[in-house]
Amino acid sequence: MKTDYTFTGKNAGKASKTPEEAAAQLERQYKATTNLPDCNSKFNVAAGGSKPGHTFAGKDVHQAVFESHAEAQRLKDPGLSKTQAKKSPLKSFSNRPHEVPKPNGGNKPLPQMTVDKNHPHKPPGREFPLGDPKNLGPARVITQKTKGGHQTFRGVIAHDQSRARTPGPGYNDHFQVKESKPKKKSEPKKNEPKKKSKPDELKDGCLIM
Repeated sequence: MKTDYTFTGKNAGKASKTPEEAAAQLERQYKATTNLPDCNSKFNVAAGGSKPGHTFAGKDVHQAVFESHAEAQRLKDPGLSKTQAKKSPLKSFSNRPHEVPKPNGGNKPLPQMTVDKNHPHKPPGREFPLGDPKNLGPARVITQKTKGGHQTFRGVIAHDQSRARTPGPGYNDHFQVKESKPKKKSEPKKNEPKKKSKPDELKDGCLIM
């Protein structure tokens, strides 16, 4: 997905960064994000009801995290109206307990994530759609700001698709989608040259559009 760095609000001329500067900042923010999954990992969202299952690759997670940084940057546009900001696919994530927990599924979407609004280093996270934000599916990526000021990947969550999507107990619960890691590749033999990364690859090897 091509990211648009242009500020379009009525005060767009007051933006302090050029598109080139904004793009460079975005790349720095993405590269500083920690705990991202392997590009070849898989995240499988089970089918349910009449809804199909979904499989996302680690690369898709990287793309969504990259886009979440871009959207956070766009929301800083001084000319953005409240209505436009409200329509943003980037949401706050508080890791609230489930209304209707699953058996042996834990009480919260991401058991390893702590959110404490009164603690400066445990703020609510960012929630961003996994897949096409314009065609909203069941899965989201979650990141959280760290003590060092950068984002760290906390996991993938999704709706239980077997549940009705109409208001009722547990209809909006999210559950962790566990990462299926790829098999480890064998180490190159002695004296065998290592493959060079392509010029358009970022440090982790995931191609980001």
